[in-house]
Amino acid sequence: MDVLYSLIGVEGLDLLAQNEIFTNTLNFALTNNDDNYSIDEPMLNRFCNDILPRIQYTVRCLVLETITTMDRILRAGVYPNLTQLKIFKFQANVFSHFCTDELLFRHNFKKQITDLTLVNNSHHEIGTIDQMTNVYIKLLDFFENLNYLNCIGTFIHGNPILSFINLPSTTFISSNLTKLCITVDHFGDCLCLLDGRLNQLSTFIIIIVNVKDNSSMEFNSVS
Repeated sequence: MDVLYSLIGVEGLDLLAQNEIFTNTLNFALTNNDDNYSIDEPMLNRFCNDILPRIQYTVRCLVLETITTMDRILRAGVYPNLTQLKIFKFQANVFSHFCTDELLFRHNFKKQITDLTLVNNSHHEIGTIDQMTNVYIKLLDFFENLNYLNCIGTFIHGNPILSFINLPSTTFISSNLTKLCITVDHFGDCLCLLDGRLNQLSTFIIIIVNVKDNSSMEFNSVS
């Protein structure tokens, strides 16, 4: 990020800075001594108005924050080769809105994005189980070629939770997903994910919140 900010626009170094070595992965959710901080406003403005339009064709991975940078960065370019998104400070209600914004998540993203990571790297509540489940359903429906979905973050109790209670067996289906890292409410939810709806799944990492809850057995018998 510093190389791009410092060298793009400098005569003799501009083309070098635009090389994919520096533009392949862009991290707008920065860390300093394990503390997270956002890119400052003047730097973000220059990236959106000047730098990203120049390098949008070589960007393959974006690391963003839901509230502070995601909207502006995704609108700043077309990114025809973007395949990976990693979203920090994830919040269900904000992300759910983004999933229905066709100007933000454009049609080309439906085909392009194969690797998606959602991280709640704070102690703030990210949404109810119903809100999170709704986001998961939208994600798998929108990103048609998603191979890898990772929703396990820094704080286990802040992970987005998926639950299949009162949902039909046709929910959360994919023939492309090969790796899934996720948190579910009950053991029955885990069994639902292994009932064949994700028929290409080869790597499955799961956290079960209420693994000792007897209702999970009743839930399983119903499903």
